[in-house]
Amino acid sequence: MSTEFDAPQSRAEAILQNMLGANNELEPPQSRAEAILQNMLGANNELEPPQSREEQLLMLLLEQGGPGGGGDITLTTLNVNTNGTTDAPEGTAYNKVVASVPNTYAAGDEGKVVSNGALVSQTAHAQVTQNGVVDTTLNNSVEVDVPVPTLESKSITANGTYTPTSGKAWNEVVVDVPPVGTDLSSTYSSFVINTNEQTTLYVYGSHWYAGIGNYLGFKKAVIASTVTELTSAPNDMSQLETIEGGENVTEITAMAFRNLSKLKIVSLPKLQTISGSATQWFRGSTKLETVTLGSVGYGISSVYNIGSSTMFQGCTQSDLTITAYTTGDMVDNLLACMRRGATAATIIIKASGATTYGGASYAAGATIVNSTV
Repeated sequence: MSTEFDAPQSRAEAILQNMLGANNELEPPQSRAEAILQNMLGANNELEPPQSREEQLLMLLLEQGGPGGGGDITLTTLNVNTNGTTDAPEGTAYNKVVASVPNTYAAGDEGKVVSNGALVSQTAHAQVTQNGVVDTTLNNSVEVDVPVPTLESKSITANGTYTPTSGKAWNEVVVDVPPVGTDLSSTYSSFVINTNEQTTLYVYGSHWYAGIGNYLGFKKAVIASTVTELTSAPNDMSQLETIEGGENVTEITAMAFRNLSKLKIVSLPKLQTISGSATQWFRGSTKLETVTLGSVGYGISSVYNIGSSTMFQGCTQSDLTITAYTTGDMVDNLLACMRRGATAATIIIKASGATTYGGASYAAGATIVNSTV
């Protein structure tokens, strides 16, 4: 490519003119500066304005050198390891600067930290004796000594607010607060009626209904685990719907569950003896749905006048299921005693222990008779 230049007006133009060969063609560049300038030539062989930082720096250096003066510009790398100002030697320019200035501290500043814009010495933190969040920005050590509380058990027998002994904690709390209410022990030592919950009767003795007087609106009865015998229902406990407890009752006597016309479930897993006046035990409890008497290891062994008694007099509802545990020699009489009143019920007799009936052997818990109507 033939190239012609006017008289050079700048150092850059002088360099380009020196690159012309015999046929006015640009020779291959021999230096980085020549390559940059050749790349900056436009369509009319005029230098375009510099576009890159490298072009800008080269043009600046060439302009400072003046037209026609000096020689080529050598680009080098500058390695800096101290703070300050560094000028490039004449005829050179830096196309790369590597800074590696080490951090330095004044004598005695080692280990200090910055606080509010100033270097301060670190100190030991005060002993930490409680759990929480501790700021240790200005500290070089922290001693933690949070005491482990001594664990102990607490028994509570009265309402109130309780606080562990200083330095101690409770890993077990046993609460045994008796119901608060009206004590009827002056007449029958078996009652406490909760005056704050008028619908619940708390039973602590065998005569769990008798002598209640006007307190006949109970919907729930809670039988204490200490009660082993139940007897003497009043003539009208028609509002009673549920019974809780009774797991240790081994005997029921006359009128124990008489006329409980809303009661649906009775469970006495340790019942063994049914005594007292005949026909009175469950008479008139016409809403009963599920009755369980005895369990494995606790079978009914004695029923008053079993040959003629009617245990569920008037309980003719068809949705009643009675499950009783006993031994083979009691099966027939017990079934008859129940069926004389519960004429439409399903009656299931199970073995309270290993036994025989009708020449067959039955393991504990096995069904001996399933009687339906």
